[in-house]
Amino acid sequence: MVKSPKQFQKVLETTKSVCPACFIKNKKVRVIPAKIGVDDKNIVRMVKSCPKHGTFSDIISRDLGWYEKHQKWKADGTCAQQACGDFKACPVGCGLLCPGHKTIPSLVNIDLTNRCNLRCYYCFANSAASGYVYEPTFEQVEEMVDMVANIKPHAPASIQFSGGEPTLRDDLPEIIKMTRAKGIPQIQIATNGIRIAKDVEFAKKIADAGLDTAYLKFDGLTPETNIANLQYLDAILKNARATGLQFILVPTVMQRNRHEIGKIIKFAMKNIDVVRGVNFQPVSFSGRMSVKDLEKERYTTYDLLCDIEAQTGLKKENFYPPSFVMPLSNLFEKWSGESKIKFSMHPSCGAATFAYVDKEKLIGITEFVDVEGFFAFIDNCAENFTKGFFKKFRTGLRLITNYKKYINKQKAPALFVKNMKKLFYGSHKGLGDFIKGNMLYIGAMHFQDVYDLDLERLQRCGVSYATPDKKLIPFCTYNVLNVRQDVERKFARPN
Repeated sequence: MVKSPKQFQKVLETTKSVCPACFIKNKKVRVIPAKIGVDDKNIVRMVKSCPKHGTFSDIISRDLGWYEKHQKWKADGTCAQQACGDFKACPVGCGLLCPGHKTIPSLVNIDLTNRCNLRCYYCFANSAASGYVYEPTFEQVEEMVDMVANIKPHAPASIQFSGGEPTLRDDLPEIIKMTRAKGIPQIQIATNGIRIAKDVEFAKKIADAGLDTAYLKFDGLTPETNIANLQYLDAILKNARATGLQFILVPTVMQRNRHEIGKIIKFAMKNIDVVRGVNFQPVSFSGRMSVKDLEKERYTTYDLLCDIEAQTGLKKENFYPPSFVMPLSNLFEKWSGESKIKFSMHPSCGAATFAYVDKEKLIGITEFVDVEGFFAFIDNCAENFTKGFFKKFRTGLRLITNYKKYINKQKAPALFVKNMKKLFYGSHKGLGDFIKGNMLYIGAMHFQDVYDLDLERLQRCGVSYATPDKKLIPFCTYNVLNVRQDVERKFARPN
């Protein structure tokens, strides 16, 4: 265990967490008070004390200024109207989330199997060692999709089929077709790409069925960092180009592969015709990951952004938390009179940006757009929006005539200026059109573990799991607090 009674120079906020020792030793979820503050080295930490096991300290960010800047965009979203469960039992009382949840998820995972053709020691899933197979029937999957599609006041934007390895299911094309028919705007899979590499006909089937994006496991470009699927990369890219599949690279980042972050981004730039972005995931100390030296091994979002800047030149000032774009959601909601997806995830959950790829050069969006000025303008439009045809017309006219003021036309790519107005469509297609034209998404999603678990973050979680018993559970609850194992055992068959 990592214990450290470090004193704060300044307490930033109070929250609740869990005791790591109670959970690791006894599988007991003991909720305890926690404080987030800054120590004498300007490091932001979580410190929490268990009456039985003492004090624990973990690093949240290595820079106070960066942390405080991102926290100012914390926002609450919307709770699902069907929310059930026991908020008093948080973090393990989830039903369809619970009445205390502050965000309808933008993405819902549905695990199709816990079988996998890899054995990654840091994986959340552990099918090889579990001794059973979790594989919902087609009918159970359809019931989960129906549950997601009927969340009110609005459904999540995306469903991601995950596992295990979802491409091991031969009925994946039919599952994708069924989901598309339910009206889900975005359909994804999380995959290691091995079957896509080996079976171009299967790749074509899932593409033709309506798959939008494949989140591709991608931990590096050398045998030392990517023992999983490096040998299949050429075939994956070849079959993607043959079938029209689009990828987001998903590297799990830790100390052993952080030196290849720049190479991963440059690989995405080189293959931007089939790679639309990179979504880095700093490692969570869960599953089969060792926790012997947390202080040494902890790798934060801030660490990642520093490495991106050092290895690519893309400055960390280009990155913002998902909640930064809340003004757009608020404006779309008032304009349409309908509830819209709100990216109200906690700022500590991650950060993202778009960058323009100019041959071998990566140009950060803040180099040609006053991003903060633009969103302050959108926020003002939303706050001053009033109903009525002519007032709505004036707001629309104000948007169209003023948004270019925040773009440096001398530096901005011409296609970017043209596509930026498509953001105002307030639709999945509008966003898709915006990122076309050599725009590369680069993001970070930092999942929690029992050392840094923050109930404030859980209650704003924008990524959830649907289960066969009609529950919707936040990602970090599901994977960190053994909920995954409970669900899989309940609906499993012997291996």
